[in-house]
Amino acid sequence: SRNLLASVYGKFNPEEAEELELLLGQYYNGALCCAEMGGYGLVINQYLWDQGANVYRDLETRKGGAKEGKKLGFNTKRHRAEMLNLLASEIENEAVELRAKELKVECLNFINKDGKAQASEGSCDDFIFAFAMAGMLIEWYPYSKKIEQSVIGRQSSVYGAEREAKKNMGCSFSREGSHRSRGF
Repeated sequence: SRNLLASVYGKFNPEEAEELELLLGQYYNGALCCAEMGGYGLVINQYLWDQGANVYRDLETRKGGAKEGKKLGFNTKRHRAEMLNLLASEIENEAVELRAKELKVECLNFINKDGKAQASEGSCDDFIFAFAMAGMLIEWYPYSKKIEQSVIGRQSSVYGAEREAKKNMGCSFSREGSHRSRGF
């Protein structure tokens, strides 16, 4: 299904975001991890890759067809309209449940301003974009038991060399006095 399993919401420095995404990926049996290409997403994706996480690489589509590229992360600028249209369609067709309170609030404050979908003034749209990115990844890489069994225990680098994946482990997040939400 396309329902939210886990969310970690708040302002994080790159080191915190790296660790949280790595732990969530491990907790969910080598789940595909992805941050945007820009900003400190670049640093996060490289850290995840170096730690042996299953990191999304942007699709190369310039030469016709779609092939996994070498660049780590999601190109939000290139796929913005496509991912927001997919999310809107999923919400309209009730194909997804908006379970997280923060996501619902962001959706209520997401507007069309001068032909561009964006957060209203003083609001945030980070959760919407993260959720829309996840939807695109699910669309591009739907669950397949056959694929899952073929990748468990090994991963390929962008240059084709295989490496041993890290073992699954449990994790939890807690920070005394934190206003960040977390859910599993």
